[in-house]
Amino acid sequence: MRMDSPDAHGTLSADVLHVQTTATGGDEVLSTWTVADDSTGYLSVQNFTSQATRFAPTLLGMGPEAATQPALSLVGQAAAASDTGTNPLVLIDGRRIGAAATVRPLFMVRNFGTNKLVLDTTGSLQVVGLQVNAPDGNVTMQPAGAAARFMLSTQLSPSTGDIPYWAGSANQSLAAGTSGTYLQTRGSGAAPVWAAAGGGSTGPAGATGTAGVAGAAGSTGPAGATGVGSNVRLFSWAIATPVIGGVPGPRVPQAMTCTRLDGYVVAATQVTLNIEERAAVGVTGTDIMASDLMLGTGGTFTTNFSNAGLALGSWLWVDISSVTGTVGYAELTLSATVD
Repeated sequence: MRMDSPDAHGTLSADVLHVQTTATGGDEVLSTWTVADDSTGYLSVQNFTSQATRFAPTLLGMGPEAATQPALSLVGQAAAASDTGTNPLVLIDGRRIGAAATVRPLFMVRNFGTNKLVLDTTGSLQVVGLQVNAPDGNVTMQPAGAAARFMLSTQLSPSTGDIPYWAGSANQSLAAGTSGTYLQTRGSGAAPVWAAAGGGSTGPAGATGTAGVAGAAGSTGPAGATGVGSNVRLFSWAIATPVIGGVPGPRVPQAMTCTRLDGYVVAATQVTLNIEERAAVGVTGTDIMASDLMLGTGGTFTTNFSNAGLALGSWLWVDISSVTGTVGYAELTLSATVD
């Protein structure tokens, strides 16, 4: 044991403790600290290499058998009054003598020799195969040894409504489009663009000629404008075990005119009813027929309406005024044409 201390340039001075152990050709132990009431745990300063003429300073902590505490802890502590400013509580500084390191990693975490976390001199951090690089202003998620999978560019300055997208090697930002346009993709290898909403020009117009269901061409275009019967809309009810009272119906999506009401009952005598047009849910409206329609098992219909015009956004409501017998089902179909 020698009472010497090296300065920053390796020169020894006799002012503090200098511990030197005899070289053994293996992993030398310079010192070990233990406590009397723990026969297994210790703190050791070692030369963690078997190579002669080399010193690899190593601090080794052997934890308690019960595994209730860490094997080695590094704690930086300060009083509450000192908890100010930007100086860290714990500082790890990897560098060359008198200059910044440029080649070797600054910091590394391993699990028995397998790298789990590596921080290099550029600020690139690799965590179990996932690499996050930020020296160029970008955050890149990149599996080790593979091409980048995702990049978030801190150099982008998006505004409200902008849309970032992957451009093959980096993120780009598509500026917000004009109100009413929609985002159009253009296949593999092409960037998305804003495009004008279509007017339904590509869809079939009333291909089935029934209720225009197949004639809806495009999200904003008219449904089957040229097909036979393409301007006809149907509203249907199948009412199980009808009783006197009201049955809610659908909302009217366009201004329409009632043209015909068909109906019949199953497994009983008859049901008498009318249909209200209501301006709002829960508000009593106006009957579409001057008198109620009686439905029998043979079916019936009417084309006479006292309130044939249905307003956009109104609601339909079936009013059942009487039921004769025990009816299994009452079926209604209201036909209307778009104004």
